[in-house]
Amino acid sequence: MYGDLNNAPDDQEQLADLRWHWDLAYEINLCGGTWTARFLTGADMLSAASADDLRRRIRADYTSRTAAAACGTATSAGGAEAGPGVQALRRLRDEGVI
Repeated sequence: MYGDLNNAPDDQEQLADLRWHWDLAYEINLCGGTWTARFLTGADMLSAASADDLRRRIRADYTSRTAAAACGTATSAGGAEAGPGVQALRRLRDEGVI
C-alpha cells in the first residue's frame, strides 16, 4: 500500500513529500519505478515515471476537479455534489497548501 521499500532514499523522500501535501485527497504510491495517485473518491488512476511528473499530473487533476466543482458540474456517481474528496481539496486550497 505504501510503496516499494526498495526504492532509493530520494524516492522515499519524494513519496513522503507527495503524501504530506496530497494525502487528504489522493492515495499515492511508488512501486517498481512507477508513481501512481488515485483520487480518494474516484477510480481514475494517474501514473508517472517521476515524482515531479506525478506532482504536475496531480495539480492538473486537482485544477480540473475544482474548476468543475466551481461550475457546479462536479458530481458523484449518484448525481449529487461530490463529497469528502472535494471537501478535502477545498480545505487544502483554503489552507494555502496547494
